[in-house]
Amino acid sequence: WNDMNEMIRSGGNPSSKLAQQLSDKLSQEIDAAHYDIGEIIPIPSHSDSMTRFQTLQEILEDMTESREPGVIEYLIQIRPKAPNETQEKTESTDEPESEKIHLSSGKLNVNYLLKNAEILTEAGETALARNIYKSLASAGEQTGFCHFKLGQCFEREGKTDEAKFYYVESLAFSPTLECSEALISLLIAQGLDLEAAQSIDRALLLKDLSARTQFDLHKAAGNCWLRSAQGIAAVEGANKNCERHFNQALQIDPAADDVRSNLGVLCLHENRLSEAIRHFQDATASNPKNYQALAGLGSARMRSGDLNAAYEAFCSSLDIEVNNPPALFNLVKVSYELKKFTKVAHFVENFIQRTPISPSLLYTLAGLQYHDGRSLDAHKTARKVLELQPDHQGAIELLKTLDQFGNVTK
Repeated sequence: WNDMNEMIRSGGNPSSKLAQQLSDKLSQEIDAAHYDIGEIIPIPSHSDSMTRFQTLQEILEDMTESREPGVIEYLIQIRPKAPNETQEKTESTDEPESEKIHLSSGKLNVNYLLKNAEILTEAGETALARNIYKSLASAGEQTGFCHFKLGQCFEREGKTDEAKFYYVESLAFSPTLECSEALISLLIAQGLDLEAAQSIDRALLLKDLSARTQFDLHKAAGNCWLRSAQGIAAVEGANKNCERHFNQALQIDPAADDVRSNLGVLCLHENRLSEAIRHFQDATASNPKNYQALAGLGSARMRSGDLNAAYEAFCSSLDIEVNNPPALFNLVKVSYELKKFTKVAHFVENFIQRTPISPSLLYTLAGLQYHDGRSLDAHKTARKVLELQPDHQGAIELLKTLDQFGNVTK
């Protein structure tokens, strides 16, 4: 019995002579203690380590499901006797220890198993990879890291609830920036901005964060709180937390125009117009091509009643990026107040060329063309509206006006 170790590797089936001898011998030894042999299950000896590991795992799972009170389980290995140590080494066909599931100490070969799990993950075999990570975690080997990898596997499978669970478990065992960022990204993708912001606050407590990482985390937290403040069910304290994180980000990088622009959005949301204007102006000073900041400046000017300044800001924004429906919509409103239609009609025409045709957009263009004195263009555009929506009352009335007054503008 000195040759017995951790696993049975008889290589035959339970009816083989060796298996029968083993059963008979064990029966004699344990009968006096009032025990019977339950099962002797061979593990394939000519397959690779991963196959043997999976076979062993399946056996243990089956035994666990059907286990009765008082059952005792052992893992036994039987190997041929060697005449002497030198011959044993010469004739041995065992794999190198570095490629075995277990080390000579009996512990799991963690590096080997993690390497195989990574290979399986890259090959898309995430279910098999999960089996390895779960086994390692159950054995207390790199529990935090294994839970993080389990979260990644589940996220790749689209199982976001399971992924979230294991990310949280991983952070409980060993908080890391990599796992924190994975959890934060998952929460933001799910629209869980409040949870994401709270996770960012915990991530900011990690040691040795670079200035750039701290900036990115504060910026992300500010954006999460900003969305929470603007949502249907506004979160209490969201505005305060949003401003705090944006200001901390600006302390690290004062030239961050996107952060200044978002801070302007927050002030605009709270109707702090002078502060909003200042933040938008600071953003455009840092980056004159920041069309979102220019559009925000236009909104703040429009709300404060300075329509000419609003008109200029909206036009500057749309000159850079015309695919900005809110800015375009506001510019149309301002253009009717100021009776300035030519440039606005040009923006709407460019926007229509880049987006699916919409009756409402075409009708807006037709109205701008009519007020700009382009009666023929307005007539053609109104006709297109009716081709798409024959009962469009606005287009019908515009055509009547055009037919009645020709090039006369109301």
